[in-house]
Amino acid sequence: MARIRISQVIDRTPSEVWNEMRHIERHVNWMHDAVEIRFTSDSREGIGTSFICLTKVGPFKTQDVMTITEWRENEVMGVTHAGIVKGSGEFTITPHNPGSLVKWEENWNFRRGPWVHLEHFSQNQYLG
Repeated sequence: MARIRISQVIDRTPSEVWNEMRHIERHVNWMHDAVEIRFTSDSREGIGTSFICLTKVGPFKTQDVMTITEWRENEVMGVTHAGIVKGSGEFTITPHNPGSLVKWEENWNFRRGPWVHLEHFSQNQYLG
């Protein structure tokens, strides 16, 4: 399992941060690993909203299947992952004078099957 915890103080109020974060389709503008988001539900926000996020980290790409599991305006957006990467995570926003403290915490489990080919990949010129 991999655990990610990142936090940053942003010079905006929690409602200003939320007003950008609530637009899931815009996450590609500020999440550098997110390349494209395609909704698979009729909803575009709130609990139950589902989408596929094309994610790229270095030479690796995956289609991250995600569903919003928690939605508290100006406070929390929770998500589950159900593709090659399985797990859950959340963004939290708390007041932090004079702006906001934004935290991103994720727990990921990786399926073993698709990674079988990494041994071959690591022997080519891309990874030396």
